[in-house]
Amino acid sequence: MKLKEQMIKKLIKKYNIQHREDVVRFIENNPENLRVEELSRIAELINNGRSDTAAYYTDPDTLLTLEKHLPEIEKKVIRILEPSVGVGNFLQTIIDKYSYAERVIIDVNDIDENSIKLTKLLNRYRRVPKNVEINYNVGDFLCPFFNKKYDLVIGNPPFLRLNKKKGLSDYAIRFNDYITTNISGFFLQKAIDISDHIVLIMPKYFLNNPDFKNTRNRVKKSSIDTIIDFGEKGFKGVLIETIAIFINTQKKPDRTLSYSVTKDLYNSQKQSLLTSEDYPYWLLYRNEYFNNIASKMKFGVFSVFRDRQLTNSVIKSVGDIPVLKSRNINRDGSGITSIEGYDGFIDSDEINRFTVARYLNRDDVYLSPNMTYYPRVIKKPKKTLVNGSVAILEKVSDEEITNEQLKFLNSSTFEKFYQIARNYSTRSLNIDRNSVYFFGLLKEQ
Repeated sequence: MKLKEQMIKKLIKKYNIQHREDVVRFIENNPENLRVEELSRIAELINNGRSDTAAYYTDPDTLLTLEKHLPEIEKKVIRILEPSVGVGNFLQTIIDKYSYAERVIIDVNDIDENSIKLTKLLNRYRRVPKNVEINYNVGDFLCPFFNKKYDLVIGNPPFLRLNKKKGLSDYAIRFNDYITTNISGFFLQKAIDISDHIVLIMPKYFLNNPDFKNTRNRVKKSSIDTIIDFGEKGFKGVLIETIAIFINTQKKPDRTLSYSVTKDLYNSQKQSLLTSEDYPYWLLYRNEYFNNIASKMKFGVFSVFRDRQLTNSVIKSVGDIPVLKSRNINRDGSGITSIEGYDGFIDSDEINRFTVARYLNRDDVYLSPNMTYYPRVIKKPKKTLVNGSVAILEKVSDEEITNEQLKFLNSSTFEKFYQIARNYSTRSLNIDRNSVYFFGLLKEQ
């Protein structure tokens, strides 16, 4: 019987498992006769370097979903790489899928030596037939010397955001990419260079974030067969949305199947539509409804500004200048509502130290709640400011916005369109320079 998370945590407490050394001893003895999935979970929970390597536990249900979509590889000898193996949660899935071949060679790599040690130990409990060979390596998958060719690269790369202190400059030069800042983007680019098939779990914001633009452009040259959208169900106990992307570098782009696990929704479309440059990022669920509404709209109307300085430590419950927050904007876009205990203010003698102060006396810009699935747009009242929960939309031309156009941006029609435009995301909902594009105006009939 599968142990629940609460029972696993009780065992950790019972056996006083606090460090990697404790995990090793516990797994070697396995006093509770646990299954490998449960031992792996204990190893992940005691992963002391987890925050540094951005490594997360892949849920067994996620692996089952992946297994159904893994590519068929018709070869006598199949060579597979897991470039960031962690404690090997993908391994049994890989073995079960491909052990039909005469020989399966699986190279497992991780930059963390302790992870490789634990993978070796846990493999004692996995079902590994004689035709499967597992090779272990400690190293940086992104180094130029890691250049063997594979039939499949599969796994869950770290979602670590890089900076100059964390080696960003070296990777930028190595990949000739000065836009990507998340290490998972470089993992995907490297995998494309060395493998016929790629199956990698990526953060869902890969689809739309500007800093993944180069990676998206390089990926779309190959066939994107499937994208599985796990939403927040990919990692247990981690509030991050993920996707799995299935790529065939030996095939020309054709059609892509997108599947939402949370909505049980399938959408098949030409890859050229998914990755179209008509829009600033990829659209998994683009369909006839979306295309029909889009044909009636003019896009690229606004630029966006979002304040990050007016925090709760600065905003007061009383003051001269109202600071509008997302809930102050009426759900139907009809205006502003004061909410007792929620309203914020700032004194007029303090505002000049904040960039957003330049909008204080303007009423020719528009406001929209920043992190919401329910878009609504209102004209900004004079003598008000906003905090980071509200985006300021500024027209990029002198074109007047009519009441009918504003009404459309507050309609259920636009709401449905916008949800598709945001790939049914629940967390990556900031209005940035990409997503603001979709706040378009209804063309005059």
